[in-house]
Amino acid sequence: MVGNWSPQITRGGGWTRTLSFTQAGAIFSLVDYTATMTLTPGTGTTVTLSTANGKITIDGAAGTLTTLLSKTEVTAIDWSQGVVESRLTVIPPATTGEAIELTGIANLV
Repeated sequence: MVGNWSPQITRGGGWTRTLSFTQAGAIFSLVDYTATMTLTPGTGTTVTLSTANGKITIDGAAGTLTTLLSKTEVTAIDWSQGVVESRLTVIPPATTGEAIELTGIANLV
């Protein structure tokens, strides 16, 4: 499953967003899912958020995923090229459906 998401990140602050996943109006269970998100600037270092490093948390029964970057981490992203690509991949347990992938451009506001 693929889609678009262009997160807005506030200049000079930390960043957190909670996404709710539904299917046909019902909560989409994310039980046992993992996730990885990359923010890739035109120059500089790619920032990785994941369930493994604690920068993404998933409430599987509620069908929600929350991202978190500190003010220091937001400041460290190289915004000088004006474009920071984002890619969020939500990975199901090995025995179930397909991954969910959301791509876009992160906007600094």
